[in-house]
Amino acid sequence: DNKDLLVARFYAPLIMFFCGSRLAEIVQLKTDDCEIREDNSLWLYIEANEQKGSKTATSKRIIPVHNFLSRDLNLLNFIKKAQIEKREYLFNTTAKDEAKVSKEFNRNKDFLISNLGKEDIFQNSDYTLYSFRHTYKTHMENLGINETVINKLQGHTVDKVVEGYFSINEEVLENINKFKKHEIIENWSDFINLSKNISKIN
Repeated sequence: DNKDLLVARFYAPLIMFFCGSRLAEIVQLKTDDCEIREDNSLWLYIEANEQKGSKTATSKRIIPVHNFLSRDLNLLNFIKKAQIEKREYLFNTTAKDEAKVSKEFNRNKDFLISNLGKEDIFQNSDYTLYSFRHTYKTHMENLGINETVINKLQGHTVDKVVEGYFSINEEVLENINKFKKHEIIENWSDFINLSKNISKIN
């Protein structure tokens, strides 16, 4: 459905940016793997990406979602809506939709470039949607988060750091919300308003 694909095109890049996940994992994210906890925090249980040759195809990793994405950009409400509608997949997308989402982003990225600082890595016209994973890792390292934990959050298989579930302590949770890379975009109002319409529960 074209509407579902448009929604995926909106949220998938944002999830990549705030969570450092792979696009293929996001388009195949199941609604049951989105957990809303009692404190209204949002957690994603992401399947290992078999298509990219992951060595941990049977594992899931747990990702706490940044408050700005969850609340300001209304991903939390969108997931509530998906759960009410009893959708199997969060975006009603499948593996074949990965290329469509990625291609659309790369074709229409001028809006993002115009909002970024001249010294920022995104100013490079060669960047792609996948660049968000690299930016996420660099930014989290700059926050002082252990590289092994970052690898677990992103699903890297380096040194077998992503075998099964792993615990996240309070320090990591605090640092998740210290992520400030989104502040290079001066005005999020259009994104916020669009997310409100997308997540509106009828």
